[in-house]
Amino acid sequence: MGGSLGRTEATGFGVIFTVREALRQLKLQPEDTIASVQGFGNVAQYAIKLFTQLGGKVICVACWDQKDQTSYSFKKKDGVDLDTLLTITDRFGGIEKDKARAMGYEILPGDAWLEQDVDILIPAAMEHQITGDNVGKIANG
Repeated sequence: MGGSLGRTEATGFGVIFTVREALRQLKLQPEDTIASVQGFGNVAQYAIKLFTQLGGKVICVACWDQKDQTSYSFKKKDGVDLDTLLTITDRFGGIEKDKARAMGYEILPGDAWLEQDVDILIPAAMEHQITGDNVGKIANG
């Protein structure tokens, strides 16, 4: 029947409320932190939106490419621009590689989002993204 009002934003905002509280416990300010995000669907998009509103910076997002049937990471050292990326995103949350590259994004393998030198990793799409097999790839791990 269309779901609940606010449902689209709820999970992504919940992620960032949790991050915000963890940062408080660690006595860190959001504006002093950098994140990398796995996924570019509703959860990831709203997490990126709220995190940047709090002053944080996201430098990498990973998403699935329907055409290539694999994932890619999109990195921009000075920060991803959510609104601009949304203009080149398909209905599944996949980002157009050529257009992203033209906008200054580095196109990396799908699991490269884990390897970025960031303070926060946000797995916002599929479960089992951080495992015993790949935990050693985490830059600050």
